[in-house]
Amino acid sequence: MLEAEAAAARRRTDRLLEAATVVDGVHGVGDPERRVPHIVCVTIDDVEAEPVLLGLDQRGIAAHSGSSCSSESLSPSPVLEAMGVDAERSLRLSVGWSTTDDDVDAFADVFASIVAGLRQLRA
Repeated sequence: MLEAEAAAARRRTDRLLEAATVVDGVHGVGDPERRVPHIVCVTIDDVEAEPVLLGLDQRGIAAHSGSSCSSESLSPSPVLEAMGVDAERSLRLSVGWSTTDDDVDAFADVFASIVAGLRQLRA
């Protein structure tokens, strides 16, 4: 049972990673083969995570920035710092037992436009 749940989680986070990294300047963090199956982290060039989170939230999609081990702290994540990742530009996407393929599709449908809109504001 746990193996089936882990496989379903990895399939969904692989899809999230694919949907995110088709956007120019969005990069996956860490080893894609050795990561836990239910979490994926990306960095976004030229855009801070907070406005991306707000854009996703406005569309009913929950996500987080930084590392889960420092989610309550205002200090940068020591884990991401050790990996050389800018926590201000990192986005953490996770799936759980209630996450559906439609949820992943909803992220894929809006992520690129949110990032593009934020980058236009900087221009």
